[in-house]
Parts: sequence; structure tokens; C-alpha cells
Amino acid sequence: MSANAVLDTLDISQGGRFYRWSSREPMIEAREIVRHSANMHMGPLASAARATLFDARRGNLVHLTGWLIKTQAKGGWKWRSSLSRDDTGGGACELVLVENVEVE
Repeated sequence: MSANAVLDTLDISQGGRFYRWSSREPMIEAREIVRHSANMHMGPLASAARATLFDARRGNLVHLTGWLIKTQAKGGWKWRSSLSRDDTGGGACELVLVENVEVE
């Protein structure tokens, strides 16, 4: 998924917490795009991880370590990370508590 030849065939957008992709002529199968791309919401554990995430730019390769999480507000609102790489649509995003970030 990170190869420029593959990325150049995809239109990728995000809005309203949803990630979308489309392609007229994808270089790889749709099933592979779904398995190897994701809408990930980051929660940095430390200020250094936060700063590195904010410094990342389009075209960077980003390596993360952390945990998939569930978050809950006092009023009962919950948001739970997906645990599958095959799901799509509402609820398919990952919530990541980020311990460490490396950017290439």
C-alpha cells in the first residue's frame, strides 16, 4: 500500500471521521486495499509521541507501537477500536493509544 505506483491510482479522503478511497484502475484488489489501509485515530501516550505525529507529512512512512483501545465518557458514551482488518464502514476504524512513533 505504501508504494507510490499503488497510491497514485487511489483517491483517498477523510471527512466526518470516515475514511474513503476510490479508484478507476486500482493496481491491487479492493480486498487488499481494505486489509492494508485504515482510518486510525491516535491518542499519544506522551508529548514526544504527540509531537512526532504532528510532524509527520504526506509521503512519510510512519511506524507506531501502542495498543488498540476503548474509550468511555462519564455519561456512558463509548468508542471502541475495531479488532479486524477485514471490516469496513461505521465502527471499522482503529483507536490507538500510541506509545512510540518513528517517521521515515
